[in-house]
This record gives sequence, C-alpha cells and structure tokens, in this order.
Amino acid sequence: MPIHPTALVDPGARIHETAEIGPYVIIENNAQVGAGTRVMPFVHIYEGVTIGENNFIHSHAVLGDKPQHLAYDGGPRRTVIGDHNTLREYVTVNRPFHADGETRIGNHCFLMANSHVGHDTVVGDHVILTNGALLGGHVTVMDKAIISGNCGVHQFVRIGRLVMMQGLSGASKDVPPYMVTVRINEVAGLNVIGMRRAGFSQEARNQVKQAYRILYRQGNSVPAALEKLKEGGFGPEVQELITFIEGSKRGICAPVRQSSAGVPPADIM
Repeated sequence: MPIHPTALVDPGARIHETAEIGPYVIIENNAQVGAGTRVMPFVHIYEGVTIGENNFIHSHAVLGDKPQHLAYDGGPRRTVIGDHNTLREYVTVNRPFHADGETRIGNHCFLMANSHVGHDTVVGDHVILTNGALLGGHVTVMDKAIISGNCGVHQFVRIGRLVMMQGLSGASKDVPPYMVTVRINEVAGLNVIGMRRAGFSQEARNQVKQAYRILYRQGNSVPAALEKLKEGGFGPEVQELITFIEGSKRGICAPVRQSSAGVPPADIM
C-alpha cells in the first residue's frame, strides 16, 4: 500500500511496505508501523511509538504524545500498540511519564471514538473502550474487560479480567475480575454472559457466583471474605479473584448501595 504524498513521514521512521499511510498523517522519527496496518488521514504518531500488524487507526488519532502531567521533563518514551486493534476517531494514547516506563495496548482491542489511554497505562487483549472512556495514568486493564461509554478510571486503578463497567460509572478503587460496576466504586453483580462467552464451564461460573456472594452479599469484611474463599476449595477462576484482591493497593469496589427509591438494583447473575 502506498504512503500518500501529503503524509509527513520522518526518514527515521520504519514503515512496513504493506502498511497504508493516508493523507496528512504525521509520523515522527523512530516510530514503527507494522505490516498490514492502515493509518487514516490526520493521524499523528509521535517518536518512540511502535505499532504492530493489521491495526486500523482512524482519522485524528494521536498516539504517543506527551503525558498530561505537569512534572513531565520531556523526551521520547516507549509506547507500544500490538496487533489487530481498531482505534477509532480522536483516540489519544499518551507516552509514559518516566524514561524507563511504557504505555502498552495489547492485541485485538477496540478503542472507540474519543477514548483516552493515559501515560504508563497497560491495556490487555480483547479490551473494549467505548466512546469517551477515560483511563488515567498507571491504570491496568486486564483481558476482555469492557469500559463503557464515558466511564472514568482513576490513576493507578486495576480493572480485572472480564469486568464490565456500566456507562457513566467510575472507579477510583480496583475492580475485581468478572464484576459489573455501576455509579462510583460500586459492584452490582457478575458478568455472567462475558464468562460464558469466554468459555467458563457451568461449574466454574457457579464457583464464581459462590465467591461473589461471600465477598459482596454476606456482610463479610474483605479480610474475612478472603479467608473463606481460601478455605472453600475453589478452582482457578476463584483463585484468580483471590490473587487480584490480595494484590490490591487501593482497595476494591464495594457492594452496590440502595438506589434512591430504596430498592437495591438486581444482581446480574
């Protein structure tokens, strides 16, 4: 595929011969675009960005620009985007803050229009960021999570595997794997459909449901719930949940509070 004559590609950039670079694209020194990747008009790819194979980057995306941090001291950084990703219009991915840091997006992700990936954030595989989803700096989003429209994730927060954040919700605490969040730092239930699509057996799903009840529906403190989960003889899916919670530095989201009508939202079970 050709490089459009209006594109500004630094001689130090490495563009695979099968990549397509559209009109008015800017690609800076030491950037790399892999095989089969299509870059649409007006995209800006900054120095130090590595983009893998077969990605589709839509118009006006900005990749590897400076972190939005007042103490940033300048200089290029490492920003890595894997393979088979779609980045829609006006997606922004910031370079890391420290010279030895890295901002990374995995494979098969779908970042919808106006979504933002902050500096030093790591996004796993098969992650969806819906329109306007915002990830602060140093966020970790694990595989197959869905961050719905206009959600906000605070810096240093971890979003577990197969989490689904409801639209307009926010997280300033860690969200354990498989959970569905609502409002701010509240867990309303389990992403059972996501677990089924991910190939979890009926037995595994039942065990996760048991673990959910111990953690969120029996009035246990988090330490007490962890002890019960460890003693429960559960399989690897629940062990993943235990390991995630034990590794939390910010604490985990709480069970859902009563609605304004005084009725708790139904669990998504």
